[in-house]
Amino acid sequence: MRFLSPCTKGRNRRMKKIVMFMLPVLLIWACGNGRKETKEILSAENGDTLIAETDTLTEIKDEWPMEAEEEIPLPKSVDELFDDFIFEFAQNKRFQQERIQFPLPVIDLENDTSMVKKNEWQQEYLFLKQDYYTVLFNSSHQMDLEKSTDREHVTVEWLHLVEEYSKSYDFERQKGIWRLTGIRSNSFDDSPLSDFLRFYQHFSTDSIYQSEHIADPFRYTTEDPNDDMERMEGTLDAGQWQDFRPDLPADILTNVRYGQTYRDRNKMILLKRGISNGLMDILIFEKADDRWKLAAYEN
Repeated sequence: MRFLSPCTKGRNRRMKKIVMFMLPVLLIWACGNGRKETKEILSAENGDTLIAETDTLTEIKDEWPMEAEEEIPLPKSVDELFDDFIFEFAQNKRFQQERIQFPLPVIDLENDTSMVKKNEWQQEYLFLKQDYYTVLFNSSHQMDLEKSTDREHVTVEWLHLVEEYSKSYDFERQKGIWRLTGIRSNSFDDSPLSDFLRFYQHFSTDSIYQSEHIADPFRYTTEDPNDDMERMEGTLDAGQWQDFRPDLPADILTNVRYGQTYRDRNKMILLKRGISNGLMDILIFEKADDRWKLAAYEN
């Protein structure tokens, strides 16, 4: 028989007490950590079956950080066709900030320059806050510039007709990537469009003046109601304009300068394109004897 010393006996008694005290704690900890998601089926007095879920590790899992959603890559055409780029630029805040060359020079009407930092930039929606945009061309063949993929510089203009100034957003394609590189404001006095824009402001807001500046007859082109692929061309009397006229933008026009020039001061094509509905109106103005008139309309 082995005998223990008094010190050893006392030490053992203390260890037993510690173990007895810790045992419930350890059991609770083990049950809590090893618990799986379970369902307990209970029978109610009325015979219905109730399902009660025990506490699970779901609460802990809910606290785990969620993996960031993978960003959807943009199509290659975003940096090829400018129209694809500008719509993505206007609606996508993250993309917009990535495609601005900061600090961005902004030149006001007084020719003073301020440099806008990235943390000072406010998202610019351009023409997405309206359901259309307009473009001014000097000839019909210039309209093909919209589809060009070899542009290296494009300017988006806001033409303020009442205040007679433009605000221009200059975009450049640098190493195949479109970027906003500057914003500048200019008086109409510095624009080759000034004469037409002053006429158009009056034309779009004064119905009597408008009726006096319609060619008689004027050319009219529209879809063939029997064949969407065909166009119908003809002429209408000036008095019929009110029956066909579209809603004309007033106060502000937009203009996307794809590279078109305005050397012919006696002709202007105003294209109005719907953003969400695909509708399009084309108004052709011609100047003769120092007098602008609407010469043709196409929808």
